[in-house]
Amino acid sequence: MKVTNYLSIFFFLLLTVINSSVAQPKDVEGLQIGDKIPNQIMTIINKYQGKEKKMIIISFWATWCKPCLKELKILDSLARENEKDLLVLSVSYQSQREIESFLSKNPEYNSSSLQFLMSDKILHSYFPHRVLPHNIWIDNNKKIKYITGGAEINRENILSFIKGEKDTLFEKKDKIHFDTYEPFHLSDSKFRYRAILTDHIEGLLSGFTVQNIGNIGNRKIIRFFSFNQYKANLFWYAINEGRSPKDFYNTMRVETKDSLRFFWTGEESKSFANSKYKTRQDWRSKNTFCYELRLPEAVDDTVFYKNMLDDLKRNFNVDIGYRNEIITCGVITLNKKYKAPIDQDSAFLDLDDKRIVAKNISVFYLMNFLNERLKDDLNDIPSDPPYVDKTNDAKIDVDIVFEGESNKLNYIKEVLKRKYGVNVDRKKHKYRITILKDLES
Repeated sequence: MKVTNYLSIFFFLLLTVINSSVAQPKDVEGLQIGDKIPNQIMTIINKYQGKEKKMIIISFWATWCKPCLKELKILDSLARENEKDLLVLSVSYQSQREIESFLSKNPEYNSSSLQFLMSDKILHSYFPHRVLPHNIWIDNNKKIKYITGGAEINRENILSFIKGEKDTLFEKKDKIHFDTYEPFHLSDSKFRYRAILTDHIEGLLSGFTVQNIGNIGNRKIIRFFSFNQYKANLFWYAINEGRSPKDFYNTMRVETKDSLRFFWTGEESKSFANSKYKTRQDWRSKNTFCYELRLPEAVDDTVFYKNMLDDLKRNFNVDIGYRNEIITCGVITLNKKYKAPIDQDSAFLDLDDKRIVAKNISVFYLMNFLNERLKDDLNDIPSDPPYVDKTNDAKIDVDIVFEGESNKLNYIKEVLKRKYGVNVDRKKHKYRITILKDLES
């Protein structure tokens, strides 16, 4: 029988009180390598653990973070094998309710070898970070030995750490005060138009932001910013006009002699194994980029993404072509139950985990929105294939409650057909495939 260990609420509150006069200000970078852990933190950990001379790894994680979950299994195994020498404290900002729910559904992570601290703010203030996993390695002199990401959590490194043998590990340095919603160069505020492309920036995660203006029925774009993304993803954002962060159903093809110039190493594992890159970090530094496009005024998404695609073609020396193929699609049509919205002056769309309400929304837009938003996991591809609109851009009003439904998208499609006159049929259909040709190959 497994017993999960939790730091008690009493100790958590005590930690908050003890540190009221020494808590880290927001503008401080937090504790660094070589710093000694404050006695207040060590007192709480040691009281709970009952031994002062253990090596400690504080592992910041979250239930949605797949690399974190991989780490938990490694840390659990080594903590069990070295229980007299190693303490692993698994720390999350998520609530006790969220963590316990996750552990009950995933018992393989529920172990007596790991100590869980939930709803944490104190340790996050001492060890601020932006990217998970985030690991603090503390030696038996209560000093921070390493601050690392997930790649360094492996058996060899941890056993060497316990023995005091390992000298250096790659240091994780997050850009704590970086704001993706601020201009990329904070001192440059007088531009009318700007397109910037840079190489990989160490210390940032990867992702993108889109700055929209207007309501859901007349939404325009003024700014796109993508950070530390590989080429295939950058091109996909522009080609797919932001509807999904990942290519799905192979509707974008890349013709190149060097696939690692375009794709993440995890997608090209065989090529990576035989490549010139020694580590994935080495690959990232040479093949991921930051890109910002900001226009003087907001424009329709089609116009905006055409500007972006032209930028990418020029900078990466890529030609774009198209061909029609017969592939599996979601073909959207209307039946006799369809009724056009009465009020067509405004638009509204709201989705939560129980209900969707849409007013005067394009059926095609609605289906793409649901296909992306109702995925089980952020990193999954949408469950439906790409849609083909046969409604002549018809608008619709819907109000659907789906609480308790296991497959929300399928349930909504069934109600749309039965009640609102919208058919979504999976069938073979002609679809335009985008071909990227690498002119440097």
